[in-house]
Amino acid sequence: MDSQLVLSLIFALFFTVAIVFSYVINGLLLKFSRSLGSRTDHSTHIIRWASPLKPSLGGFSFYILFLISLSAFGFVAHASNDFFSSSLFGIVLAVNFGFLLGLTDDAYNTIPLLKFCAQIFCGLVLIFTNTMIHATGIFTIDALVTLLWVVGLMNSINMLDNMDGISGSVSLLILAAMVVVLGVEHSFFSVTALMMLAVGGSLIGFLFHNAHPSRIYMGDTGSQFLGVFIAALSIQVLW
Repeated sequence: MDSQLVLSLIFALFFTVAIVFSYVINGLLLKFSRSLGSRTDHSTHIIRWASPLKPSLGGFSFYILFLISLSAFGFVAHASNDFFSSSLFGIVLAVNFGFLLGLTDDAYNTIPLLKFCAQIFCGLVLIFTNTMIHATGIFTIDALVTLLWVVGLMNSINMLDNMDGISGSVSLLILAAMVVVLGVEHSFFSVTALMMLAVGGSLIGFLFHNAHPSRIYMGDTGSQFLGVFIAALSIQVLW
């Protein structure tokens, strides 16, 4: 059997498993964590359309599947240069920091300045590990554009989480578009594509529970993770 066909089937199977896994894990979070990480309009500064108490733990499924995709790629391609590249290391570090930022914000409602500084740190990690927008060829300007892109996306997705299904749907469409770009550029069978499929699958599984009327939110844990994840991978794919 053709090797590309085998890889296509493996990627398709992985994507399907990611959807099912996310659906199940979010269902379990919904069932057993109704009070942990829950929010209402009057208890936080985040405005929701619905007032009932709902868990904001959906971001955990995104993060878990992101880690699984890295582990899977490392297992099958541990000798690949992609797996040991500084850019991948920077993406993993920035994404982990974004996840922890969101988790902290969900738990303690961190002050905006601290959150902003943490978002800048995520951008700096990407810049100094060779993931940045090369718009002008001038490092200072390109670095500022990259920081604006990273911080802007992290906050944009966070704001979209105010309405049922919106942030997940928009993020899914962005990832789908980037997967198409990778396919056109014949770069589909890569760690970048595998990470996108994992997170895209997790979003689909999550949306079954987050579509109107939602029963669970992704919270800052999910929105901050998605923001830095999409920012980093879009730079790699588009720049």
